[in-house]
Amino acid sequence: MITRLVLGGWMLALMAALLAPHGARAQTAKEAMEYNNSGNDALINGRMDAAIAAYSRALEIDPKLLDAYQNRGAAYLKQRDFDRAIADFSKVLEAAPNQTTYANRALAYEGKGDYQRAVADFTRVLDLNPEALWIYNERGLAFAHGKDYEKAVADYNKAIELNPRHRDAYFYRAAAYRETGRYEEAVADDTKALGLTPRNKISDAAVYYDRAQAYYETKNYEKARDDARKAQSLGLQVDPNLLEASSNSGK
Repeated sequence: MITRLVLGGWMLALMAALLAPHGARAQTAKEAMEYNNSGNDALINGRMDAAIAAYSRALEIDPKLLDAYQNRGAAYLKQRDFDRAIADFSKVLEAAPNQTTYANRALAYEGKGDYQRAVADFTRVLDLNPEALWIYNERGLAFAHGKDYEKAVADYNKAIELNPRHRDAYFYRAAAYRETGRYEEAVADDTKALGLTPRNKISDAAVYYDRAQAYYETKNYEKARDDARKAQSLGLQVDPNLLEASSNSGK
């Protein structure tokens, strides 16, 4: 009889202990989310330090708030603080693997020059979503930065297969072709890219400059010079040798 009374008292005490913090936990979660939302506002408005401070405060209150890790990682990525970004994205992936976080971590790895890990994370995204067109472009860039141009071209081919009017894929493939001495194919892809939209001064300048280099290598100096001047007129700093390319160039 005594044992049962003691047990009943212990159970009541445990129930009270569980019920009392519930409201406190709910309040804590609400406060953490408010800091997270404040961080989102700062992130959207480009105030990275304020965003990071808000997310960090949210995590002090609720260390399990994955949104805050994800968002703080994005802010670190914007600041090019790749190691901290990777740490935050990894924290999310430990608990909840997902496409967005793998892609973000891949970009952080790529940013710090760890192309092998970048490729691995981009591949995880494609395992989850084989139709993710922009990931083929990004993985292609990671391959290209790692000097694996054949695999880069294969990824750009897949991006173009998914969207034959995807301007960036043609430009990236042209650059990969040029790096491997396939200059005529590079010229063809750059020309294709210039005929597609959306266009802007920065991307046009890059395409003209890439094509200028390909023309130069095929000894089409007049076209190389013309494209280099177009790139320069759009604000890009170009190799002076291309600006003065002539039949005497390369001799």
